Amino acid sequence: MPQQAQPQQQPQQPRSGAPSGQNATAPQGSTGPAGSYAAGAAAVAPSPQAREAGRRIRVERGDSLWTISGRELGDPRLWPKLWAANRAVVPNKNALAVGTSLVIPRELDGRAAPGGSGETSGDAEAATTPAPPVAAPAEAAAPVVAPIALRGDALAAAIRYYERNGSLYRNHVVRRIQEAVGCKQDGVLGGDTIRHVAGWQRSRGLGVDGIAGPGTLGAMFGRDIRRDPPPRVAPPADGAILSEQGVWSAADWLRRHRSQYTPSVLRQLEGHLGKPVDGTVDAELVRAVGAWQKAHGLEVDGIPGPLTLRAMFGRDIRTGQPGASPGVPAQDAAGGTDRPNGLAQIRRVFGEPGTGIVSRAMRAGPGGAIVNVPCHGKIADKLAAVFEDVHRDGLSEHIRTYDGCYVYRRKRGTTGSWSTHAWGIAIDVNAAWNPMVKKRANMKVSDGQNLLIPYFERHGFYWGGHFGDPMHFQYCTGY
Repeated sequence: MPQQAQPQQQPQQPRSGAPSGQNATAPQGSTGPAGSYAAGAAAVAPSPQAREAGRRIRVERGDSLWTISGRELGDPRLWPKLWAANRAVVPNKNALAVGTSLVIPRELDGRAAPGGSGETSGDAEAATTPAPPVAAPAEAAAPVVAPIALRGDALAAAIRYYERNGSLYRNHVVRRIQEAVGCKQDGVLGGDTIRHVAGWQRSRGLGVDGIAGPGTLGAMFGRDIRRDPPPRVAPPADGAILSEQGVWSAADWLRRHRSQYTPSVLRQLEGHLGKPVDGTVDAELVRAVGAWQKAHGLEVDGIPGPLTLRAMFGRDIRTGQPGASPGVPAQDAAGGTDRPNGLAQIRRVFGEPGTGIVSRAMRAGPGGAIVNVPCHGKIADKLAAVFEDVHRDGLSEHIRTYDGCYVYRRKRGTTGSWSTHAWGIAIDVNAAWNPMVKKRANMKVSDGQNLLIPYFERHGFYWGGHFGDPMHFQYCTGY
């Protein structure tokens, strides 16, 4: 039959020196995807001559260009040359797929056999040439993107979208998007990035709105990369305290917690570290924090957290609080007055239990939903500000349940002591994941709760985890 005649003639074609079952000219005529060619190449063991000319390795889980260069070339800083030799199969240096076949260039390979004329047999050429069929699609898929200036309302809509979904667009995700659309890779999702995303969308025939949502990301990367884990932090280069990835990860963290690291706080940091005072997060500030941490024997991560700030200034300058220990009054960063410490001060400030209660709408519901929270009128603004800050930083997804504020009751397990809930000065959040325990050693705190704690502390609230009740935040100490 005619349909069978063509396959029967295939073995009769010249093989150019290739062994049985391997056609050295097949890659030149292939137009299939990279995965198809890689699968076919992986099924053929390279000959000794091919390994001398340029051996191949398979990318394993957890590999990066940095780690492969360190392991195979003896110097991780050679990763740009390794990438250059494999751009056909690795168009994006930050997206190294497991199972990809990489060629180790002979001139860089410390394991390569000495000598050699550079001439290879047909099968050696087939084994070492970096997948010709992939090169053309990769080049065709990355044209120069001309940015598009969106109209004011469209630009505002894109900005609002990114603000609402800030937790999904972390620094490493934004940099990958910026690399794909060809704009400055600073990890900040601003107007320039939005215009380039819009240009990329137009070049692909997609809806032009400047929003790198699931559909655009799927066309760009083949999946929604917003859920990808952050890249592993590579070791720092010689003489550096933090690696470049470590610097950007720290800067990303500071930007996501920008309600705590206000320009005023950043200016104090910059002045203390002797850096130009402009009140912005940048790589130089992160490196300076890391150097200070190293010099003072602290964990080096470039993040000025509570321990670093207290070592620098004697207090947490984000909240004005000298420390978080039971019974110690702390300064209320929002209002500038001491929060009550002990029963006598609670009564003097808030009156008798059950008095002064108001109902305030705030973003305390699951995912930042608006709910009416009954609380004492003197803390209503502070409590609402906590949830506004959480929402503005894109962390409302960590509020799973709102579990009550004002409840006219006694403390659990007692008959005479009033609960702080009876004054409406305490709130419980994510109770099912952060239950109260008798021994702090048995306390469990969810990851989301750990992210919320600094927001409450910034506005003067004291975390109940200090006495075994991690769901609980109260506007008083010593009780």
